[in-house]
Amino acid sequence: MKIKELLKKITGQDKLDIIIENQNKESKMNARIILQTKFEAEKAKGDALLIEQQYKEEIKQVEKKLEATIDQQYAEIQKLRTQLEHATNNRVGKFYVFNPQHGQPRKIYDSYEAAMKDAESVAKISKGQKVFVLKIVSGVQISENYEDYSLIPEEEIPF
Repeated sequence: MKIKELLKKITGQDKLDIIIENQNKESKMNARIILQTKFEAEKAKGDALLIEQQYKEEIKQVEKKLEATIDQQYAEIQKLRTQLEHATNNRVGKFYVFNPQHGQPRKIYDSYEAAMKDAESVAKISKGQKVFVLKIVSGVQISENYEDYSLIPEEEIPF
């Protein structure tokens, strides 16, 4: 599977493409329905003003429906952009490989790919157990410095 296809699957872009294609088909179908309705109204009633009124109403309804669809697609695109950004950012940094059955992780990997490769080999060795790749996102280090003034001459003590 190519990287572009994998990214499309991870981010849901392939689903978005299908949604857009379906919406385009639905728009064409709605346009056909509008034209067919207009033709039938003209043929049945012969009243141009009534036909125009109905046509405008149908257009407004279709416009409202399409606006709602566009809003939904926009929200989905924003969500996918966020997911893509997170997926991209999550591959940069330092990582652990963690097998819950074998204690704490010990080795730090400098790339996602190296950690993933090791996780796959660990999963094979451990007979299909779930092995996690963990990203290190923060760390804390606290240190206290103690000075022993008993070894320093009295004139050099700062107080």
